Amino acid sequence: MTNNELSRAKKTMRAEIKAKLSSLSVDRRKTGDALFRQIAAIPQLQRANVVGIFVDFQKEVPVRYVIPRLFSPLSNARRVGVPFCQGKLMHFYNLQKPSVDRLTGEPNFLDLVPLTYGILEPPREAQLIKSNIISPEEIDLLFVPGIAFDLCGRRLGRGAGFYDRYLPQLRRDAFIVGIAYEEQLVDEAPVDAFDHPVHALVTPQRVLYFS
Repeated sequence: MTNNELSRAKKTMRAEIKAKLSSLSVDRRKTGDALFRQIAAIPQLQRANVVGIFVDFQKEVPVRYVIPRLFSPLSNARRVGVPFCQGKLMHFYNLQKPSVDRLTGEPNFLDLVPLTYGILEPPREAQLIKSNIISPEEIDLLFVPGIAFDLCGRRLGRGAGFYDRYLPQLRRDAFIVGIAYEEQLVDEAPVDAFDHPVHALVTPQRVLYFS
């Protein structure tokens, strides 16, 4: 496949998956609860001291309901980072434990605000404080978004390349997990050498592991 053909294939698949997601109607809180039940079964989570995870945006799986539960209920020793971007580079911010509304179950991210495209990120001034940043080498387990994933662990992102540039900076033993709906699974994701694969994929229904 030529570069032009690959580019067209990616564009076509992104459009197809986005159309699928736009037609989905889900109970976000119940879906988040189901997602956490799957994530909690991942053995690498039990051994992870530092976890990176994204805050869902638009029609992505409602990951935000999972985030408060990632903080250790016993010692609060677990650190959780969420991404933000500066130029073409992505970094992870050391998140405070969100509060949760007892009636609605909605998490309240006390130290995040809507910035680029309305995505929740730390305020610009907080991004400049080095002690707020988790280095790639510290992350044990990283959850990543994607437009599409296939059964070999290949991941098709949105096209900006932030994760593909960030993932090679992780330690070799860091465990990378995609998060998606079942509707985002495809037979073969069109990828190139720069598209970084994942070790596992979690949906609200199951966990898939890849060799």
